Amino acid sequence: MKTHNTKTSQKKIIHIIHQEFDSDLTLDEIATRLHYNPNYLSSIFRKEMDISFSEYLSSYRHHVAKNWLVETDMSVKEI
Repeated sequence: MKTHNTKTSQKKIIHIIHQEFDSDLTLDEIATRLHYNPNYLSSIFRKEMDISFSEYLSSYRHHVAKNWLVETDMSVKEI
């Protein structure tokens, strides 16, 4: 059951990142929303993803920015 809860929490974190990557998103804010301790969420995220929350968020933001540069007429400044 613990593994299921860990996977579910990790999926919820990723969903929030993908939906709100363009805001000032923090692990503390997500932990509050999901009713978990930030240290616990950080630990399970790193364990499941093999990357920290902040590294994942930064990587996802770069991924989205690259896609926008290729797929839209937006300038680097706009992105």
